[in-house]
Amino acid sequence: MIENNASANARIIDRGYQHYDGVRLGQGHSEWVMLRAALLRGLGLRRNFRNKIMPWLLIIIGFLPPVVILGIQIIVGQALASPYARLYPRIDVVFILFAGLVAADLICADRRERVISLYFSAPITRLLYVAAQVIGLVLLLLLLTLLPYVILFFGQALLAPAFATFVSNNWTDLRSVLLGGTLIAFFYGTLAMAVASFTDRRTYATGGFLGLVLVTGIAGGLLASPRLQHFSGHEWFSLIDLFNLPINATNWLLGKTAELPLDGVAYLWGSLAVIVISLALVAWRYLKVSD
Repeated sequence: MIENNASANARIIDRGYQHYDGVRLGQGHSEWVMLRAALLRGLGLRRNFRNKIMPWLLIIIGFLPPVVILGIQIIVGQALASPYARLYPRIDVVFILFAGLVAADLICADRRERVISLYFSAPITRLLYVAAQVIGLVLLLLLLTLLPYVILFFGQALLAPAFATFVSNNWTDLRSVLLGGTLIAFFYGTLAMAVASFTDRRTYATGGFLGLVLVTGIAGGLLASPRLQHFSGHEWFSLIDLFNLPINATNWLLGKTAELPLDGVAYLWGSLAVIVISLALVAWRYLKVSD
């Protein structure tokens, strides 16, 4: 009896399709959400503790040398000579490790789990997705390649007798740090993304990037060495050294050219060429994939 009464009272209401009446935040908001997610994922935030260890450890190591130098200068009571050209070559391994680990973490998981198509159910293009991941990685790399050295510069300025005079007299150092740090972040970030776009396994992506950088670094160093090679033009092989290419360009910007086999402009253009090629590869891979 109860079932018969329930059947008799049941009604089917055809409301049809209804328009969304909420606030439409637009494509710019979607891009910001993806960028924010990339930043949080790269730092291991909102994830388990294991995923936080390496990125934060590398960030701490990256900040350590500038902070130590600034601490020594505070104890001494004066700003020392420009230390930037000596710092970058000694800390570049941290930049490379961070780029390799985070790039693989940002894009390999989405491709392996085949969830990229979910992003495209919203009005988001493949290029916008790629842009969010690349920009996210570059911004995270700027935490290592730029921020500590800007802090060091203004810390030195505060130690100087006159803050404005120090900034004015050493403006070229700040300009070179801004340009060089940005160049290094884009170089390693886009190159790591290009390698990671060819696989959906994080281990392969990180290993492939580190292997590429190390092998080209060793090969470029050997082929460009004046002690080992005596044929004309051997110094041009230093351009295949992806380990040191942006560091050499940054040293040239900072005025340290004595140890460079080529004119610094060659390293700058070589670095920019690698960035453009890497971005083109990433775009091609994501325009090509079907998921």
